[in-house]
Amino acid sequence: MNQYIFMSEEKETKNDRENEEKTTISVKGVSKDIYNRMSKIARETGQTIGEVTNDAYKVFIGTFEGAIGISREFIKGAKSSHVQVVSNFKKLEMTGKDINDLGGRVSFRNIESLRLRDISQEDFDSKVDSILQVKKLVLPKEIKKSSVVVRCNFVDSIDFED
Repeated sequence: MNQYIFMSEEKETKNDRENEEKTTISVKGVSKDIYNRMSKIARETGQTIGEVTNDAYKVFIGTFEGAIGISREFIKGAKSSHVQVVSNFKKLEMTGKDINDLGGRVSFRNIESLRLRDISQEDFDSKVDSILQVKKLVLPKEIKKSSVVVRCNFVDSIDFED
């Protein structure tokens, strides 16, 4: 059975934002159980059902808007985690700028000879996702070997040069 809740609605006036105009409204379709719970909370807190309901609406709106923000950030993060694949070259040389121009992370695959030059450790760590099936890999000596080997799979040789 549907119940009606009569509550106050807050509206800002143009003259005085501190002054609240309250009006009676009805909300149809509220379950009896929810209405009874709201009534109990109102009695226990010394508030009116309208005040408790307003607070509940505010919490719901804040939660809903927060969830939308989280969803947007999740989608943005998922898009930024997309990995570009560069593959099937006999010989390829790329600079840090070239890699940055690709946008996002990069996976180098199935390349006989791959030379990366003029790339900083920070760019290597943030932009190079993986290096797979490369016969010869040549990197600047500034790049840490430990950060290279964790990204490599089926690489025949790794050389570091000035």
